[in-house]
Amino acid sequence: MKNNKGTTIIEVVVTLSMLLIIILSMMSLIISLRKTNKRNEITKEITEYKNIISRKINDDLITLKLKSIDSCDNIYEDYVYCYKLIFNDQEKELLVNTGMDYIKYDGIKYKLNESSKLKKPSLVIEDNIFNLKIDITNNKTHTIKIIYPM
Repeated sequence: MKNNKGTTIIEVVVTLSMLLIIILSMMSLIISLRKTNKRNEITKEITEYKNIISRKINDDLITLKLKSIDSCDNIYEDYVYCYKLIFNDQEKELLVNTGMDYIKYDGIKYKLNESSKLKKPSLVIEDNIFNLKIDITNNKTHTIKIIYPM
């Protein structure tokens, strides 16, 4: 009678092949989850960025009472947009630098992460309503919107 207690080379190859397929599938899943996590982190950063800037400007609009808006006189670059917000008793500058991707308001500079870009802001004053829109692009467009009656 023959002793069949050992494993054949075919059984070893089949087992290793199955393990390799399982490991590759798990690696693919891990890579996909890491990419999704990174996108979610960037979206969270942009949302926090938008909220901080919007809140700071809106707080000033509400408490200081906006009278008018002018453009700044000392800006010469094509990628820098500057607005002078004139309140009842003071002025504050809002500077949007689309070349270096930051917004500066009231002397505080808010810098975007490296993978996000600022687009040219849109400022419309119509029917005594101040409407500022600043787009931030990454995989999708996020918008800072500030609307205030003057």
